[in-house]
Amino acid sequence: MEDQRKMNEKSFTVKSKGVVLGDVVVPQYDSVKEAVAEITPEKALAIINKTLSEDACNKFRAEKTRTTDPYRKLTQAAKEDPAVKAKLDEILKEMGIEIPA
Repeated sequence: MEDQRKMNEKSFTVKSKGVVLGDVVVPQYDSVKEAVAEITPEKALAIINKTLSEDACNKFRAEKTRTTDPYRKLTQAAKEDPAVKAKLDEILKEMGIEIPA
């Protein structure tokens, strides 16, 4: 659970298998310049690269594992195929459901 303590720190509750282990406090910088000055350019680059890698892996994992949800499948199909989107829009209109663009 995330909790804002100060303007420049955030506290996070750390759990393992549902059991609370404790809290950690992490600095939150207001600018890239401030962060780099505090943690060195090399460390900043390592953090950026690690975050980009984790984000890409999480996105890929989500795309591969969350496709069993029929609503997600329908949404994805509508994004990929204009004919599916048109038919879905038609069905929603018939039902009186308006989805903002």
